[in-house]
Amino acid sequence: MKTVEQYDFKFASGAPQSQILELAGLAFIERKENVVLLGSSDVRKTHSASALAHRAIIAGISTRFISAADLTLQLVAADQQGRLAQYFSRVVQRAKLLMIDEIDYLPFGRDEAYLF
Repeated sequence: MKTVEQYDFKFASGAPQSQILELAGLAFIERKENVVLLGSSDVRKTHSASALAHRAIIAGISTRFISAADLTLQLVAADQQGRLAQYFSRVVQRAKLLMIDEIDYLPFGRDEAYLF
């Protein structure tokens, strides 16, 4: 379990502490804003994302944390089974916070990119 309190701002200097702490307030969820965490692996994007998801869960906000690879596999399977609409309503739209991790590690084909 990763938390905001465990985040090492001295080591992961790519993310300003003020921005991480502002996100930790979770107001972006109520404003229905998208947040994209970009940077090299030493920025601790996954730590930040899982810490924010943890905060949201503690606050009672429905949250889904999934890797881009898993989401894409599930989208392709749902599409092939003719259940894409059900998948979106059950998995994607049900969560008030949808956290998709490791987007930069996955090469998308045209069909996968469209579904994503």
